[in-house]
Amino acid sequence: MNFLIGSLLFKSQKNERNAVCNKLKDVADQDRTCCICASEIKIWAIGKCKHPVCYICSSRMRVLNAKEEKVSKLCAVCKTEMEDVIFHTSMFRFEAINIDSLDRDEPSGICFFNSDSRDKFEDLLKETGPILTK
Repeated sequence: MNFLIGSLLFKSQKNERNAVCNKLKDVADQDRTCCICASEIKIWAIGKCKHPVCYICSSRMRVLNAKEEKVSKLCAVCKTEMEDVIFHTSMFRFEAINIDSLDRDEPSGICFFNSDSRDKFEDLLKETGPILTK
């Protein structure tokens, strides 16, 4: 009996999370605020699930965990597994970009639409402050 209740509760929470995720997608074009850190998005990081976050949060998740030998390639919002995420200086549709033509950081699965996004990522990796270090 407890398993059934737990299963129904999990299903309900998943439906709630999906509703929130869909609402985030709807406002993404109008809102330049990262849903993780609440900073203004200067470089967009978007994967196949289409949840936009800033490149700093995406880098933290993918690069910090890589240092611990367990790269996190899950969306921070919906937990969808994503091999690739694209960094771009403006909002875009993930499926509209030919990912095979992009410059790529293999260990993290980060693809760069332009040199500006690559340069910002490289600058971030050089920092020794609390952004990417423990």
